[in-house]
Amino acid sequence: MKFFYLILIVFFACDNLPEPFECGDGLIMDNCGVCGGNNEDLDECGVCYGDGKTHECSSSEQIVCEQSDCNSPFDSPPIDLKFLTEDFCQSNNPIDNICSLYNSEDTCNSFSDYGCYWNASKEILTFTTIFWENSSSLPISIYTPVNYCVETLESINNGIDCDDQSNEEECINSSCNWSIPDNYNQAWDEYSITVPAQTQGLEFFFSECGLDNCGAFSYPTEEIFCAMIDSVEKCGKIRVID
Repeated sequence: MKFFYLILIVFFACDNLPEPFECGDGLIMDNCGVCGGNNEDLDECGVCYGDGKTHECSSSEQIVCEQSDCNSPFDSPPIDLKFLTEDFCQSNNPIDNICSLYNSEDTCNSFSDYGCYWNASKEILTFTTIFWENSSSLPISIYTPVNYCVETLESINNGIDCDDQSNEEECINSSCNWSIPDNYNQAWDEYSITVPAQTQGLEFFFSECGLDNCGAFSYPTEEIFCAMIDSVEKCGKIRVID
């Protein structure tokens, strides 16, 4: 009986995998999922049905495909918060929307051969400013969900949820441990902002200045920011690299 259930599990798991696309009449499917299309729907930036070069470098008047094409390494691409209102796993393939079924970055990216890509992780360089845009139809308020109250053996035994403790005093009195990490960034950890609908440009941003320079982060890190969308908390990730 156990062997029978194992067969069923394997069968249904495999049944959920996307089927490869095949063209008839000897035609070859191009990168945009069009049989015999010869990539005619691919713009100059390699995006299917894209608008071409739209990123404006903040340190010059260049219009390029993406940040890495700017002459200055300190150009930071705006983060369009509209992605928080959409499926995080997007698809470059207009034929099938199976990518929307995947809810984790690793799973989504593992199906890149089917046009899937994860749109909730953004990458910036150290010492660059984070600019916020919002091309959606509703204002989006983002915040950083930071809680330094962590569980202890005593809190676990007492059934206490340390995440519910909002300050150091409550945390300690609840037998939890108040722990501030070495990379504590007060400006970011207490950050919140509302970006109006249909906002573009450099009006809304996050940056802080140290002794020698300005920018969002001076060190490589991964940071989370969230927003409540239709009563559901949705969170994006920022990867800061050198």
